[in-house]
Order: sequence, then C-alpha cells, then structure tokens
Amino acid sequence: PSRANPFTGELYDADIRIGSDYLRFYYTDFMEFIDPIQVMAYEDSIMHNHDDCHYQDLMKHKMTYAWNYFTATDQIANSRTEMKQFVYDGIVDLILHEVGHTLGLRHNFKASSIYSIEELSNPDFTEQYGVTGSVMDYNATNLLDGGHNYFQTIPGPYDYWAIEYAYAEQEPYSRETEKEFLENIASKSTEPMLAYGTDEDAGGRGIDPYTNRRDMTSDPIKHYIKRIDIGNAFIEDLLNNFEKDGERYPKIRSVFFQGFYEYYGGARSVAKFIGGIKHSRHHIGQNYNEYPLEIIDVSIQKEALDFYINYIFDKEAFQYSSDLLNKMAPERLGDFEGTLWEMNRLDFPLHSIVKNIQNTSLYNLFNSRIHNRVIDNKAKVPDGEAFELDYLFNKITESIWDEVHNGQNINSFRRQLQTLHLGYLEQVYNNEKNNFPNDSQSLSRLHLGIIYKKIENNINNNSLDDYTLAHLLKSKDTISQILDFE
Repeated sequence: PSRANPFTGELYDADIRIGSDYLRFYYTDFMEFIDPIQVMAYEDSIMHNHDDCHYQDLMKHKMTYAWNYFTATDQIANSRTEMKQFVYDGIVDLILHEVGHTLGLRHNFKASSIYSIEELSNPDFTEQYGVTGSVMDYNATNLLDGGHNYFQTIPGPYDYWAIEYAYAEQEPYSRETEKEFLENIASKSTEPMLAYGTDEDAGGRGIDPYTNRRDMTSDPIKHYIKRIDIGNAFIEDLLNNFEKDGERYPKIRSVFFQGFYEYYGGARSVAKFIGGIKHSRHHIGQNYNEYPLEIIDVSIQKEALDFYINYIFDKEAFQYSSDLLNKMAPERLGDFEGTLWEMNRLDFPLHSIVKNIQNTSLYNLFNSRIHNRVIDNKAKVPDGEAFELDYLFNKITESIWDEVHNGQNINSFRRQLQTLHLGYLEQVYNNEKNNFPNDSQSLSRLHLGIIYKKIENNINNNSLDDYTLAHLLKSKDTISQILDFE
C-alpha cells in the first residue's frame, strides 16, 4: 500500500507487510498439508500484474527446498550461525524486492539472465555481484555455488540504474536540460547488465524465453536441467537423510515433492525457446547491434525440445523405489482447516502427478502461439536455418511412440503419455477455435496416420503384454474416431 504524488509519481508513504508464516514456512513445510497437484498449479493460478506482488509466496517455497537440500547434503552443517544466516538472507532478499516496489520499480523478470552458470557457480563471483541483475526478479534459489549465496542480498546493476533515473539530481549549475540529463541515463538501456522484461513479458503470452519467473542464469535450459538433476539426487538419497527415528512419515512425502517440483519449472518454461524471440525495448538510433525482435538460434530451440525428450518423455523417467513410495504417508492432523478434507488422494498419487508434468509439457509444445511463431519465424530468417514445425512433430512422435516402432511393451507412464499425445494431435487437427496454422493441422493428420500404421504393424506381436495390447487397440480406435475411418 502506498500514497503517490499524482503529478510526479513520487511516493509520500509506503508500507511492507510480511506474514509471520514466511519465517515459519521453511520449518513447518505447509506443502505437506496440501494436495501436491493443487500446489503444482499454484503459480499459474496467480494473476500477475504490477500492482500485485506474490514474491513472498514464491520465496517460501524456494527457502523450504534450499533448507532441506542443504541440510540433507551437510552444506549447512547444522551450524546455528549458518542456519540463522540462511533465514536472515531470505528475509533480506524479500525486503529488498518489496522496497523496490515502494520506490516505484516494477518486476524485472529478465534480470536473472545476465550471469552465466559458470559465474553463479563461483562463490567469489556471487559474493561480489550477487546472483541476479535485479532484486525485482522472482529469482530461483542459487544452488550452484555450494551454499555460499542462495539469495540476492544486494541491489543489482539494474536497480541502481532505475533508481538513478527516478531519483538522481543534476549537479548544481549544470548546463544540461532536464531532458538531456534523463536521456543520458536512459541511453544506458542497451547495456547487457541492464536487461529488462516485466509482467506482461513473462508467462505463456510472452515471446522472450529469457523473461521468466523462477529461472536463473544466461542459459535457462541448462539451469532447469541442473535443478532437475539436483532434485533427483535429492530424492535418491531422501530416506537416508530424512527417515529418522521419531520423525513423522508425512515429512518424507513433503520433501519428495519439493525435489519433484523441479520438473514443473522446466516443463512450464523451456518451451518458450521454441519459436522464441528475444525482445529489446531499445529505440531507433541507439548504439545497439541487434534487432528489437531477434529469433532464438535454431540450435537452442532444438536443445529446448531435447529437454522434454530426455527428461520428461524418456522411458526411464519417473522411476522411484517402492520402499520410498510406500513411506510417503499423508498428513492426518486436522489443525489446518479444510486442507485435510480437500486432498483427492491419501496415498501418494504418483501417476497423477507425473501426468500433470506430461500434460504441462505437451500443452506448451502444442501451443498455438508457438506454432504460429515457428511458421512466421521461417520468413524472418532469410539466410539461416530456421526451426521447422515438421521437426517439432517428428521428434515428439518418434520419442513418445518409440516402443511401438520397436515392438516393445509400454510402461504405465508411457501409456499415459501416449494417450495425452493423441488428445493434443486431435485438438490441433480439429482446430475448433481456428487458432492453429494450416500446417499444424496437416501435420497432426499426418502423424495420427503414422501412429495408426505403427500400431497396425505391431498389433499381432505375441510378445506384447495385455496392458500394452489393450492400450494399442484403444489408441487405434481413438485414431479411427478422430479421422472418421469407416
């Protein structure tokens, strides 16, 4: 809440309110009281705009995960001093962000892209420069430098520049006009350290894949891969670290989901690289060597697609021990009104959660905006190689239906994924809202036919188990209905 001068924008009064649960959260783990499927949709259910800041909610999640991860890996060696410093730095990160708002700054979700993975892995670098270009980003927790600097505890270069423009005063007796004075400051906008993208540039409608909430580094794809690898290592050793005498089993369920949640960040955001366009707000005549709209290099777009193929669509993805799964009991305390009764499942709904990740991935890869940009971008790369829509369709089909091509049995996660894939091909083929380009419709028809023929060639394979055979027969019927075969 604030009061501003309606003529100049100068703030007369502003307040920052922080709930006490922000400080308790890393310890009480409120996620163990909530259905994980509901939590996964949490960020996307929030309506973001420049008057509505939810950084506290996101900070609670990242503090919880970092706390448990570094405690488990002994990077916080149960030192009371280090533990207090961790909490203190988390508070500073949040307060810096909110103070920025009280001074009139908007979110800057591109600031986290200015430093490389190598730089953020160097404790000497993060000690001097922090982990991002601005406190106004929704930053991920830095897990790269071995536990030295998790949070942004100092203003970044963008913050100093924005405050300079808003509040700097001319030297006495300056011969510059106010317009010249401000233009000299604003002319720095093309400097790499001052990258900027705000609320309307982020999210599903955004075109710039470097403008996202909860990412980090100049290579977000590799950052998400590192986060998933860390999460999987965390889960693999979870029982060794958290199955302690006297502790409660719901803690294991909560901590598992914290590691698993890393898939969701990548599934939701990496697809923006496909058909992606870097966006700059520089003006005509500024000393800048790039277009205001610069298409992402085709090799990076292919790397983004490989992320889904290797980490989410792979046949070996999401394999966890039965010992772990049977120890993820739910929280049964009734102290938290409503949440106990709102849980869809008391046992851990593994397939439902994996399906959520799979569905999020396919939803983003079969996004009409992405498909239309891929088609348009080909005309904007006159002398270079463009990312092609047929490449997208081919790689997805080859990956998801690999067992059918090779006559192999199909596990339950992959059967689930293949059914989802058919649903998205049907949606694009029917194109009821007329959002998809013609080529998307045609390619959907082509790939439904390809899958149909692959199934026909394998349907009499005597080595298939009943689950696989039943699934293939059902898939064949589904395609027949979509294409109206007689």
